[in-house]
Amino acid sequence: MRKFLLYMLLLSVSLPAIAAENEFKFGVTTNTRYNDNVNNVESDKVDAVVFQIGPRLRFDRRDAKYEATLQYLPRYTTYTDGERANKFIQYLGANGEFRLTSRITLDARNNLSVDSDADRDITDGTTVDLDPNDRRKQVLRNDANLGLRYSYSQRGTVSLDGGYYLVDRDDRDLSDVGSASGRLQTTYAVTTRTSLGTGVSVTSQEIEESRQRDPTRTNYYGLFLQASHQFDPMFSITASAGPTWLRSKRKIDGEHENDLNYFARAIFVADFESGSVEVEYGRENSEVSFSPTSYIIDEVAARLGWQVTSRVTVGLRGEWNRREAVLDLTGVDFVEEVEQRLAAADVRYRMTPEVVAGFSVDYLQQKTDASSSAVRSRTVDRVRAIVRFEYNAEALRF
Repeated sequence: MRKFLLYMLLLSVSLPAIAAENEFKFGVTTNTRYNDNVNNVESDKVDAVVFQIGPRLRFDRRDAKYEATLQYLPRYTTYTDGERANKFIQYLGANGEFRLTSRITLDARNNLSVDSDADRDITDGTTVDLDPNDRRKQVLRNDANLGLRYSYSQRGTVSLDGGYYLVDRDDRDLSDVGSASGRLQTTYAVTTRTSLGTGVSVTSQEIEESRQRDPTRTNYYGLFLQASHQFDPMFSITASAGPTWLRSKRKIDGEHENDLNYFARAIFVADFESGSVEVEYGRENSEVSFSPTSYIIDEVAARLGWQVTSRVTVGLRGEWNRREAVLDLTGVDFVEEVEQRLAAADVRYRMTPEVVAGFSVDYLQQKTDASSSAVRSRTVDRVRAIVRFEYNAEALRF
């Protein structure tokens, strides 16, 4: 809790204090979630209902040269399984865009959460079932990013981005993780519809010692090309790809391991009058907190959003991903491959200008293959349903 309050203080004082238009928004959110496999186990499933309620606080400042937002979403959470104590789950976010000159823009973003693995989806963790008590221990996650954009002409831009991702666990059986990254990219608009670009990226990830793995550092260095094209006002595609060199070092004995791989990403978007369709493919380092950088994730996702009426919206989503270990030094309990399939549907209904009701249901299946006969493979699945209500008061401007 002390760490969380410190982050709140740092984020709040970081917003500029010069004269600006201010807006404060207040709301209340409740949700009731049913999960038929709350412990994410292969057999002897236990279902549970979780109820959450809490305020939604948002503060915006706008000026001719900047826009900044601070959000705080605490949630009081109760559980029906009788094995978990009621608690607060907390989320804090801050972002800003600062126009330093007519050509230079600075973007800053920070997202902080305090929860537990039991409050999250199935991840690519160990092949053996985690003790439910371990999954309930507090985890602090913080994702900070800073970006600088320079438009050297009407067609060309250069951008420099940096970030740091932190996972700090109360459970010493699982590793803390810190990941620093940087990216330099240039983009040029060849025509009004087509842009080309290239860039380099660097990431260094530190994995602390735990029961499951030795302390390691993994660096990867990437080179990529990027292209985007707007076919017409409705259809567009963006793609990037390039080689990536991974180098891992185990701290206790200095042993090294290297691998030459590739990362890629492509997204196709179709915008219609009453909705949109997105199809996306990605191959990159896995950012799930259990995973080291040396787990490569391939992912395919399709999303549909449809504005049925002025009050009703519907969303459909399907995803498939596979995480594969490409280095042995940072492996987890001989995990060779983790595969997930997800299908989800969501409906939102605006009852009044202030009140929104929602219902969603999803199915997730995860299959873990082990590379050693000493550790078994397993398949875990779960069904989850969520009922939500949101109340948003009229914004206060001053």
